[in-house]
Amino acid sequence: MYFSVLSYFLLRKLHTLYKIININNLSNSITFEISKKNQLKIIWGLDSKNLIYTYIKINVQKYTKEKATLSIKFMINVLTTFSNEELFLKKKKNTLNIYSKQGVYKIPTYYDLNHNKNILILCKSSFVHRISLFSKLFLKILNKTLFSITRNEELPPILNGVFFQFFTHEANFVSTDTYRLIKYTINNFKTDQRIQFTISSIDLNIVREILKNEKKNNIIIEYYEKKKCNLLF
Repeated sequence: MYFSVLSYFLLRKLHTLYKIININNLSNSITFEISKKNQLKIIWGLDSKNLIYTYIKINVQKYTKEKATLSIKFMINVLTTFSNEELFLKKKKNTLNIYSKQGVYKIPTYYDLNHNKNILILCKSSFVHRISLFSKLFLKILNKTLFSITRNEELPPILNGVFFQFFTHEANFVSTDTYRLIKYTINNFKTDQRIQFTISSIDLNIVREILKNEKKNNIIIEYYEKKKCNLLF
């Protein structure tokens, strides 16, 4: 793993994630992986079933399939010391080395057993449904449905989340607080798939906060046969 990236863009992307992590006391670990399309794939696990992938453009110096799992807080603390300059990052054994004008900074990496286990399970799935939505539209869907959900651990999971239902010419999004039922429908939605699933309100509220800073991107929802969802932005 060897690539270069502008410090400002990487810091901005990580800071968006970290604000959500810090507020909700979630996992502090993220994983870097190089995409073949000159992109850095940043993976963050919401919980044992849901992952968020986000991408940033990079210049790949050497493509490898290896990953680097590290502390997002530690990475941000280092990045804030730079002005907007091009940084070179290279994976070496148990560190991710950052080469800058000021010198070399070594970021410790580690093997996150749970995080990597989730990735492997998802990748083994042989069939994946993918639904693409504009980020503004997805944010509108969340604003129209999440307000009605009152979290209650005694209720079944389907009542603590939003029910997504996609047809070939229509999409429905349903939520409830057990007293009222909210249904938001998009009539002109087109897809070649017929699928339905529920995503918890906790995860969707986190995604909604992220989308406030990602208004011009597309969202891809990946639904796996093993009932695991990935949310991409």
